[in-house]
Amino acid sequence: MNVLDKILKKLGIRLADPGEFTRRSLMNDKLDLLQTEGLADLINSETEKQRSMAISGLSGKLSKFVNEINMKLRLMLANTEALIDFSDEDLPKNILNKILEQNKNIIKTIKKEISSSEISKPIRDGFVVSLIGKPNTGKSSFINYISKKEVSIVTNIPGTTTDAGKSTIDIDGYKFTFIDTAGLRKHKNKIEEIGIKKTKEIILRSNLSLVFLENKEMNKYDEIKNRFFVRSKLDKKRVIRNEKNIINISSVTGEGVEGLLKKIKQKLIKNKKNEPIFSRERHLNIIQMVLCELKSIKTKDSLDIIAFKLREALRISLEINQKFDIEDVLDIIFKDFCIGK
Repeated sequence: MNVLDKILKKLGIRLADPGEFTRRSLMNDKLDLLQTEGLADLINSETEKQRSMAISGLSGKLSKFVNEINMKLRLMLANTEALIDFSDEDLPKNILNKILEQNKNIIKTIKKEISSSEISKPIRDGFVVSLIGKPNTGKSSFINYISKKEVSIVTNIPGTTTDAGKSTIDIDGYKFTFIDTAGLRKHKNKIEEIGIKKTKEIILRSNLSLVFLENKEMNKYDEIKNRFFVRSKLDKKRVIRNEKNIINISSVTGEGVEGLLKKIKQKLIKNKKNEPIFSRERHLNIIQMVLCELKSIKTKDSLDIIAFKLREALRISLEINQKFDIEDVLDIIFKDFCIGK
């Protein structure tokens, strides 16, 4: 038993569990579930965009949006129930038309936010960029240069890279993971065969591939659709700088590297005017189910059917910020917290 254990035992206290303080805040209504998830995301953020998205959730922006949607759904449901229960009463005219119009407006609002949140997953998980090409074309030198450290071994011996080296960097607040591969070529032994197999697997899960060229063997990579052709070693040989469809760089002097990174960002990130509201897949899955229910409401539906679909949409929507009966969700959230936070 160490000194700390003895002190705790003597005083009759214990260390807080991971996330315990925040969990108590949640249970005592000091924070809601969406703010709690935002705090977890803020703690685990690596880039400025991740931090910005987490702060948005922590500030209550998503909670406000969801509460407004729920309030509108409640009002629509109440009006529909009134039409059913008090059909003989003197109710205002065109209530049903107004309900259907409100439904269209909510659908439009949700669609807009879902579209704005398409960037959420890439912000959270980052983008994967694979480096492929023949041996000794500058792949390892490039990844070492952008990493500012030796991630991959660089020699003039072909096939040095038999396993994938990774480097994660921040480009203007976005997370990019570059993976140095064994390249694509005819293998001479079992080890090279394993490396090439891994390369093909990495290409399949990459958002973009940088194909490092030796000469002009571009036609050999026709099966790779999302790609940039790169020629390295600009410092060692004369090249045609405006060579069509080829980006020239030097991983020794750094010439052309910033331009390449800028092109990568422009290729993968579409400009979004608004910050994404839905930051987690859980949020998006739920709101998409709500959207599905609302879109299923038709003019020809009976009032009972409309009420049922509205009630179901509201029930699903409430799950986004529902803190009770979701112990599994809470355990997932708090497992990434630091002790006591």
